[in-house]
Amino acid sequence: MRITLKDNLKDVKRQLNKKLRTKDFNKIMAKAMNFTGEKIVNAERAHLIKKLDRPKPQTVQSIIITRFAKGESNKLGMRVSVKPWAEEYLHYIYSGDIEPARRNMYASPTREGLEYENKFGNIIGQKGLMGKIKPTEKSGRANSRFIGKPKGKGSGVYGVWRRTGKKGKGGLDLLVAFTPFIKHKKFIDFFKVGEMVVKNNFHKEVNKQYKRHLSKR
Repeated sequence: MRITLKDNLKDVKRQLNKKLRTKDFNKIMAKAMNFTGEKIVNAERAHLIKKLDRPKPQTVQSIIITRFAKGESNKLGMRVSVKPWAEEYLHYIYSGDIEPARRNMYASPTREGLEYENKFGNIIGQKGLMGKIKPTEKSGRANSRFIGKPKGKGSGVYGVWRRTGKKGKGGLDLLVAFTPFIKHKKFIDFFKVGEMVVKNNFHKEVNKQYKRHLSKR
């Protein structure tokens, strides 16, 4: 996922001083592009913080400028992207696509399983819910857990179950359900956010940098 602001700027150049040298024009455009790029990054990060539940700082900071415009080059261009390691899972937040299971099934926490989440909302891990199954899977105690399908007239859902009641005979709570896919909800329109920032700020930045450039002449 990337947003690129390129050098299709003939109309902008016509609006500026006709006596402006190409070298000066490129410097002005490069600064305007890069300042606009910073605004895009800030807007995209703000949307992640607003829309996601406790995103990790490194996830928020994975949106960066991966290509800066350079005033010394005739091929101006600035690019905002998501770092490759984060793009793999942020893709579904931005697209709302169906994510197939990477292995056999996906572990999807239920409401009862959320008590095991960490500060980032994750419950899967060696020290978390999944890491404590084996010592308790054959236990009949209350709150012990097993992975599989309950016998008898259970729900038939394959997942992580918790025994409740005295001696674990009070019924079962489903903590994690295993499914073959996850249907994601589209939380953020990555491109729409960037396009709105460009629309609202780029020409303002061009005018600002143009005035600053002339004041230094």
